[in-house]
Amino acid sequence: MAEKTQVPVIRAENLVKRFGFFRPITPVDGVSLQINSGEIVALLGGNGAGKSTTFDMLSGLTRPSGGNIYQYDVEKGGWFTITNDPLYKRAKHGICYLPQKPSVFASLTTRQNLLGIMEIMENRDLQKSMSAYDETLKTREDFCDALLHRFDLYKRRDEKVSKLSGGEKRRLEIARSFIRKPRLILMDEPYAAVDIAGIELCGEMFRRVRDMGVSILIIDHRVDEILKLCDRAIFLDSGKIYAEGKPWEIVRITKIQDKLLRDQTPRLLDMFPIPEEVRQQQVTKSSTSVRVDV
Repeated sequence: MAEKTQVPVIRAENLVKRFGFFRPITPVDGVSLQINSGEIVALLGGNGAGKSTTFDMLSGLTRPSGGNIYQYDVEKGGWFTITNDPLYKRAKHGICYLPQKPSVFASLTTRQNLLGIMEIMENRDLQKSMSAYDETLKTREDFCDALLHRFDLYKRRDEKVSKLSGGEKRRLEIARSFIRKPRLILMDEPYAAVDIAGIELCGEMFRRVRDMGVSILIIDHRVDEILKLCDRAIFLDSGKIYAEGKPWEIVRITKIQDKLLRDQTPRLLDMFPIPEEVRQQQVTKSSTSVRVDV
């Protein structure tokens, strides 16, 4: 089977963010990255590393002090700038943002939270999303019920969201973010208040939309869970990209072990063994895909 062709989605070049005038601080200092279609990328870093500020600039919540952000136009085959576009404008181009803070409509039912989004969509766009998710779906009600089943919320479909648990509300928010079949979803702490069973459900859905060509950029304190999920991880330190690579490579970098993984290191080394084909080739550092900037 031929490998799936990856199309660029978003690119950041030399992003900088400064705060303050008399004694300015620079939490992000020259970050460049690219995310392609159909991949899940984890943005990692300790406290003060710059990951949240980078995330906010990519989502449109914060304007960069320097650098540029571009999105790829598939139809025209070129890049266009979105550096200073706010969140709502980026949404029109297929960039979806899942905030850390609750965003569900508590006075509506679980089902109404999904149907409300579908009802304001253009019918053409809704049909595309339904077909991409499941070609057998015929109506928005079918689509809604399919999502509720997928996230184990169907039994609570007619209950007010205010009565749901924190984990159920979070699963509902995640389900809602998939409705428009965006090109890129930026997820801020998606596993907050979600139990282990919920994490498994969400992870399964994340992989499914990735296989549909949707990209996900994710930050979460559950480092082990997002490493299990992602295709690639980017580690920030002091506002710069220090390392970038596959999960099994990232967990073997000493600085990341010391600053981020700490006592989780032995467990994560077991969880992400060196692939057998790499062992057989006795790969050197220069022949791995990991990028480390010192």
